[in-house]
Amino acid sequence: MKNREYRALKDRKFIYDILTLQVYKKQKFLKQEFSSLRLVKLYYIYLTYKDLKLLAKKAQRMDGVFESNYFYLLECRLPSLIYRSGLISNMFESLLFVKGNNVWVNKVFRSEIYYSVKCMIPVGVRILSKGYLFWMLYKRIIRKALMFKRSNFLFFSYHFFIFFFLRRPRQKDLIYPFDLDIFRVSSFAV
Repeated sequence: MKNREYRALKDRKFIYDILTLQVYKKQKFLKQEFSSLRLVKLYYIYLTYKDLKLLAKKAQRMDGVFESNYFYLLECRLPSLIYRSGLISNMFESLLFVKGNNVWVNKVFRSEIYYSVKCMIPVGVRILSKGYLFWMLYKRIIRKALMFKRSNFLFFSYHFFIFFFLRRPRQKDLIYPFDLDIFRVSSFAV
């Protein structure tokens, strides 16, 4: 009796038979404009898609070349400026550094991460945080772990830890870990 029941269970077809199950993968179509915009958003972690759209519209209204205006609006924020100066190794630390009220612009301390710095206005750091920044920079120099060369559009004094924009940045001045197509980003944002 037990053998007959076992044979019946063995030959029985189950509802979820592995051999008849077909898996269909849904393929997503992703526009290249949106993927470029996503890369920019991941690089500038504090900006949202809405912020990037507003920056593109603001760059179109400004006088001059759209590309230069857009890069200037991306790079003139305090966290980006501190990261580009090479003082801090990543964007997360620069956000925390700015939020900690350690940065002054034109001798007024600023803790807003969306604060825009204009050309030729000096930016510096708090006296108490200079030792921390010097030590972090020293450790990266010893390990040969500098992220990128210092930018041509940015003047930096290692003696006083003061920096400012010499001119507006261009695409060839900026070093990204990815290829950035500014026209794809702007076409999605506008």
